Amino acid sequence: MINYFKSECYRQVHNKRNWLFIPLPLIYVCLLFAYIWWRKVSLGNEVSGLSYTIYFELLNLALVMISGVFIAVDIEDEYEATKFNPILGHSKKMRILLGKEFFYSVVLLLTVFITSLIYISLHQVFLPLDKIYLLLFIETSCWLVITNASYLILYIVISYSLGIIGTVSSAVFFSIVSLILGGTNLGDSLWPYLPFAWGSRVVLLINQETDYIIRLVLIVGVGSLICQLVALTWFSKWEGRKQF
Repeated sequence: MINYFKSECYRQVHNKRNWLFIPLPLIYVCLLFAYIWWRKVSLGNEVSGLSYTIYFELLNLALVMISGVFIAVDIEDEYEATKFNPILGHSKKMRILLGKEFFYSVVLLLTVFITSLIYISLHQVFLPLDKIYLLLFIETSCWLVITNASYLILYIVISYSLGIIGTVSSAVFFSIVSLILGGTNLGDSLWPYLPFAWGSRVVLLINQETDYIIRLVLIVGVGSLICQLVALTWFSKWEGRKQF
């Protein structure tokens, strides 16, 4: 798996299409901070709580969407170059799938923490955050990595099976699910069963009692295991993308 991760990193560095995704975190941070700065200057309100809530709600929504698009584009490039023949002819397909998932998880980790680091740095220079919000930024960033990494393997499966159009369409749908069922009371009874809603629910629950955090740990842990088992079972029987 580690060897595949290394080869994946080498391939990504030479894939010019993926470089288009690099400026997105910086653009997001600058636009959002400009809005928070405007709110502070024009209205004179305390912005720590507002900045925290908007930042993570929008970041999680963007992660659900952009993760799907990034994975779809990457796997489509692989399909155009090889028709998946190296994978189909490999005796240990599972390692390839897990290596790809590991790579995408590392990209997610770097994206979340670099974005958060830039945003917090801007705040500390121009609009210092309360200490409690600094801790919340770090804690919530960790949770977003964990919750969003849990469904990446599902995007990989969808990309291998349905291609770029099916994956991007799924990303749009899952983003709506995350926003409505994860970020509002409408999904109170449904969000534990929807991996794409976990990140949005974290933003709502992170300030709650310890019982909520324990419940969240159990849901994400068990749910992630189920996602892995379903994806690995499907991939073990996968024989290539069907042509329609």
